[in-house]
Amino acid sequence: MSAAKHTPKPWTRHEVQHRIVATHARGYRVTVAWMADPHDDAIPAEERDANARLIAAAPALLEALEMVRDADDDCHRDDLPWLPPAARSAIDAAIAAARGES
Repeated sequence: MSAAKHTPKPWTRHEVQHRIVATHARGYRVTVAWMADPHDDAIPAEERDANARLIAAAPALLEALEMVRDADDDCHRDDLPWLPPAARSAIDAAIAAARGES
């Protein structure tokens, strides 16, 4: 497993001057979506907000998946399989994608 290269949680979602941004507690900002016109409904506001919340939650989601993976490894070492193989494969693929390893 490689070390994390992203800024760890917590991130929150905000609107700043026609942009939806994810902001880290240390003040780092990542623009998630630009809104040329806040009344432009090409992408509905609900979808923009949902996308921003998902991106802001990504570090916590990655951490949770890594915890589940590690618990599964512990169960396998104790000869107590825990996750179905398809679920474990999906978790491993998601972690690899988040870390840029896929």
